[in-house]
Amino acid sequence: SDHIRYGQHVVRAEWSSPEARWVLECENGARYKCWFLFACTGYYNYDRGYEPEFPGTESFVANGGCIVHPQRWPEGLDYTGKRVAIIGSGATAITLLPAMAEQAAHVTLVQRSPSYIVPAPNSDPVAAAAIKEGKSPEEVHRSVREQKAKDLQNIETYGALMTAEQRNALFISYMRLALPERHMTQEDFTRHFTPSYNLWEQRLCISPDADFFRALRRKKASMVTDHIEAFDENGIRLKSGSHVACEIIVTATGLQLHENTPMASMKVSVDGKPYVASTHRLYKDCMLSDVPNFIFCRGYFQASWTLKVDLVCKYLCRLLAHMRATGAAVAFPPGPAGGLGGPPP
Repeated sequence: SDHIRYGQHVVRAEWSSPEARWVLECENGARYKCWFLFACTGYYNYDRGYEPEFPGTESFVANGGCIVHPQRWPEGLDYTGKRVAIIGSGATAITLLPAMAEQAAHVTLVQRSPSYIVPAPNSDPVAAAAIKEGKSPEEVHRSVREQKAKDLQNIETYGALMTAEQRNALFISYMRLALPERHMTQEDFTRHFTPSYNLWEQRLCISPDADFFRALRRKKASMVTDHIEAFDENGIRLKSGSHVACEIIVTATGLQLHENTPMASMKVSVDGKPYVASTHRLYKDCMLSDVPNFIFCRGYFQASWTLKVDLVCKYLCRLLAHMRATGAAVAFPPGPAGGLGGPPP
C-alpha cells in the first residue's frame, strides 16, 4: 500500500531523454517521476460514455424528466415510485433492470435488438461445498478451477458437434425456461429474445440467479423491442407508433474507445513532441515504436483477459531485469526508417 496513490487522475505524461525519466502530472497538481511507465488503462474512455443524440431530449428535460448515463450516475438519484426506461440490451442494462425494479414503479427495457441472456447461479456450488467441508482457500480455488476447466471442455466438445443454429436454439431454450409462457406469450418472447446474431459473435449476458427474468415474471419490468424515433415531454416515442411513458431515462448505450490508445485521456509527449497513435507501430502488442520506457497491457477479445496480461507482465519483468543487468537506461522498439509505410526494422 505504500506504493499506491489513490485519488490521482493523471492528465499529462512527458518523457525527457536527457533525464531518461517520465514526468507525470495529475489533475490535483501532484507530480511524479518514474523510470518506466506501465499503462493499464483498458480500451474505454471512462470519463465519457457513448451517448447517441435523441431528438426531443430538450422537451423531456424541460418537462421535468431526468436522463442518466450509467457512466455519470448522479449521487442520490431517487427513482422510488417512478417509471424508468432503460435504453440498451447489454450487460449494464441487464444488471440495472432488476436492481431498479425493486423500488421503481415500473422499469421498461427499450432495446433495438435482442441479446442472449443466460440465468446462472450467483454463487459457485463447488466453492460453497468446499468451504462447507472446511477446505483452505487454496484448496477451494483449486477445486473451482478444476471444475470450470471440465465444464469448459464439455461445452467445447458438445458445442463442436452442434450447428450454429442448434447452439442458438439451445441458449434460447435456457431463456424460455427462465420465462415460461404463462409470463410471456410466445409471440412476445420471440420478438424480445431471438437475437439476430449467432451465439458468441457478440458477448453473452449473464443474469445472476435469474434476477432479470424474475423482475419480468413479477411484472415489475417489461420489454420493448423497437427503434426510437424521439423523446417527447412524457417519455420515448417509437418508430412503430408506440410510446413508453417514463420520468427517468437511463441511456445504457455503452462506452467509447480511447481516441489516442493506449494513453487514455493523458496528454503524452516524447521530448516535447505530442504522441499521436496513428504515427506509431505496435511491438508485441504491448510496446510502441519510438516511445521510450513504456509498456501497456490489454486482454484478448475472445479469451480470458488475464491470459494476455500475464504474458505482458512476464515480458516486462524480463525486460526490466535485462536492462538492470546490462545497465541500459532506455528501451523502445524503433520505428521504420522510412516511416509507417516502410518495412519493419
